[in-house]
Amino acid sequence: MQPEVMFIALPAVNLQGFPATCATVLGYKPLAAAKASPRELSQVETFLSCLAAVSDRDAPAGFAPHVLPHLSVSVFLIAEDQDVRAVPAFCPGMALILADTTACNVTAAVLTGNLAQWREAIAAGMAPNVPTSVRGLFNKLYTLFRRANFEVWRDYCSRRANDDTLLLEHKQR
Repeated sequence: MQPEVMFIALPAVNLQGFPATCATVLGYKPLAAAKASPRELSQVETFLSCLAAVSDRDAPAGFAPHVLPHLSVSVFLIAEDQDVRAVPAFCPGMALILADTTACNVTAAVLTGNLAQWREAIAAGMAPNVPTSVRGLFNKLYTLFRRANFEVWRDYCSRRANDDTLLLEHKQR
């Protein structure tokens, strides 16, 4: 069975009241970098840029690693039993619900974590030493997050493995 993944809870951000109040109390506009960005930012990326600017007025726009823990995402996944049961090892600290399904050898799970946890879990699940079927499940998660413009892997690069899955590797510094 091909794994299936979908978002079931995404962050809702306040891009009116929060930035306006911050500007009043901080004396500068924390959305300035986001608004000046040469590319269009998602609502979540704009919000995280604002959060980063709260602690560092000159923070660049984008997904700053230190603000990722402020937003949580829940995902529903369905896959082969052994693959789903391998997932928690890559997701320390994330909330998990496992459920047997009516299909033979298929398990469903709900995983909830903040963007920092998802970033680390997906990177770990796409490592070369991960079994192909489990890496395939994490490939689906990676694609899901990227399609939603959660570009939290800018310091990683992906490449195709011999088994036709994607590997995610940290860029050399």
